[in-house]
This record gives sequence, C-alpha cells and structure tokens, in this order.
Amino acid sequence: MCDGCARCAPPPPPLCGGAWRGLSRVGLSRAQLGDGEGVGLTPKEYRIDFEFRDLGLVLKGSGKRVLQGVNGKIRNSRVLAVMGPSGAGKSTFISTIADKAPYGKRVGKLFINGAERSLSEFGAMVGFVPQEDIMLRSQTVEETLNHCAATRLPPSWSDAKKHAFVDSTLGMLGLRDIRHSIIGDETKRGISGGQRKRVNIGMELVADPTVLFLDEPTSGLDASSSMEVCAALRRIAMLGITVITVVHQPRSEIFNSFHDVLLLGRGGKTVYFGPTDGALPYFTNLGLRCPPMTNPPDFMMDVISGDFPAAFVAACPDNANPTFLFTRWAAHERTLALPPLAASASAQPVPQHELASFWRLTYLSLKRALLQHSRSKVALALDQALVRISSPTSVWCWCWLLVVGVGCWW
Repeated sequence: MCDGCARCAPPPPPLCGGAWRGLSRVGLSRAQLGDGEGVGLTPKEYRIDFEFRDLGLVLKGSGKRVLQGVNGKIRNSRVLAVMGPSGAGKSTFISTIADKAPYGKRVGKLFINGAERSLSEFGAMVGFVPQEDIMLRSQTVEETLNHCAATRLPPSWSDAKKHAFVDSTLGMLGLRDIRHSIIGDETKRGISGGQRKRVNIGMELVADPTVLFLDEPTSGLDASSSMEVCAALRRIAMLGITVITVVHQPRSEIFNSFHDVLLLGRGGKTVYFGPTDGALPYFTNLGLRCPPMTNPPDFMMDVISGDFPAAFVAACPDNANPTFLFTRWAAHERTLALPPLAASASAQPVPQHELASFWRLTYLSLKRALLQHSRSKVALALDQALVRISSPTSVWCWCWLLVVGVGCWW
C-alpha cells in the first residue's frame, strides 16, 4: 500500500445524511438537488471508476505514440485535472478514455468498474464538454438547457420532471439569476464568458451523465470566472459523477480545488499522477523546490517543459531534462502497490438510457429553428423576400418584364 495515493484510496461513500449537509455547505439544498424521488439532480446509484495499465495511443498511418505508459485509477465523486505543456497529450488522454480518438489505436488495458471494456458501451451515460461554445446565441439560458433535456433525457420522463431537472441544474451551476437572459454574441449583449462556460457544462449535465469529460473549460476566462467553473465541477462530483477535465496552468487556488492531478510531459508520458496536495512535495523530494512567491502550478509546468531551477541545474546538470522526470516517476510507480479495482459494480447491469425518437427530435429541432427565426425579424423578412423572388412564378414575371422593357426600348 502507498501512503495516501488516490489509486489506493477507497471510493467516497454514497451521498446521504452528512454528505447532504456537505452539499448544503457549498451552496446546494435538497430543493436544488431533488427530493430523493427522481426529481432534479440526485446522487448517483450507479457509478463508474476507471483503471488503466500502460494506456497509450498510436496514430494510424504514422505509428507515432502520442500517449504512452499511463497507469492509474480514476474514482467517482472526484475531479481529476489533466495538465501539461502544449503537445503533452492532455486532450488525447481524455479522448482515449472516452473512446473518441478514431485517428489512433488505443494500446494497453482499460478497466471500467473492474471489467475490461470500452466506454462506448455506456452511451448516454457519458458527457463530453468541448472547448468551444456550441449554443445558439439568440436563445436564453433556460431555453438552451430545456432543449438539451428534451432531446437527451428519457422520453418516459414527464415534462414536469424534465423541467425540475433543468431547474436543479441551473441551481447547481449558479445560473438561476440569468435563466431568462439570452446567450448573446458580438452584436447583441448577453451573458459573460464564464457564464457561457457554465451553460456549456449544463448542456451536458442535463443529460444526466455518470462520467463528465471537459476539454479546457477555463480557457479564455479570468481567474474569478475560472474559480466559479471549477467550484461547479467540484459540486457536480459530489453527486457521484466522475469528472475528468483538461486545465491550462491554473492559479494556486484553482489547482488546489481539484482532488487529483495527472501531469503529462512531451510525448504523453507521466510526470506525476496522484492527489493534488502531493504534487508539490513530490517535486520537492526530487530536489526541485518551488521558489517563494511563485505559483506552484506554473513552477511545475516550467519544469515539465524543461525550464529547471538554476540551483538544480548547477547541482545536477545531467538530470536537468524531462527524461529525468519520466524515469523518476517510473521508478516511483514500481514502489507503489496497485491493487485491482474492486469489481462490485461490474456485476450490476449497465442502466439503459432511452433516447428520443426520430420524429420527436425532428419536432424539437423545427420548434427551436422557428423560435430562432422569430427573434430575428429582419433576417426572416429578407429570407422570405429572397424565396419569393427566386420562386418559379417570380422568375417568369421578371423574364416577362425584361422582354417588355427591351421591346419598349427598341
């Protein structure tokens, strides 16, 4: 057994009693999360844990390894931050686990709840939040989430139940005060960038996922907005959801809000994987001491990129390179006992998530399109004018007028 490593730590207990009080301390109430009878956001009964051995990805065609030799476990009810310099394979890592890397072949072993299988088998239980916003700017926050809930929640759910689920999601993400505000764009003022990021997360959260992947949800945000997004991710994890996110050089307070961290170096090799509060002591034990008044995440990213402290370079010039970090982590891994992940949940059948029918999706898409056009009356009028001008009858009329006009001129 290792000393406090996230890999060997038991999973958090189910949310009940004191855990509900813990949710209240971070600003959530039973009214926001549901009453335990399936209304609103409720703690997950079926949860998902990951374990992987020598996980990697080989690009098709070139055979280049962009991710290699990653070992560890990811527990439910925890937030894992994946960090590293550009080209370290951060997005590749989450794409490989999420089975969303068709450009490469996954190597190594991936276990889900103790059984070797693909995450694609879990279908709608998986949510993926891309880096870019993917919402219609003319809709309000509530309309955006309502549409996602109507198209992705089970059709057997009543409208009242879906609306309650959306309302609790708004409360979870701190969006209730702006629920009737439009998203907005460059020409029409709307919500802020941080609020848009939380709406983007909400679009996946209203689908009731058990695993949530996020690709740099804090990119382009200031420190305060980034902290709000990360606080929301921690609250989401407290429901029993497995949260895995890529983060780009956060400030110290944001870094410490994550439960675990995976630090990747160039070539997709592991530099550190474990509890967040153990990352800096691990670097210190290597002789890499963070200077005073320096942000620890920035210091670690500099070291991983090859920018070692001057004192370390002077004392150990042969070790002042990223290869030193890879070999030391590989040696550290050999000292860790990696017991197999408990397969208690693997015997349970995977919950089946119903999907809306084709006709239901067509109706909802048409309804949203009409609503969008109704809010852009000038564009709608121009579209109608162009349709009438280009219709067959109008074409014949224009041709007749042209012939008459030419005849009169002669």
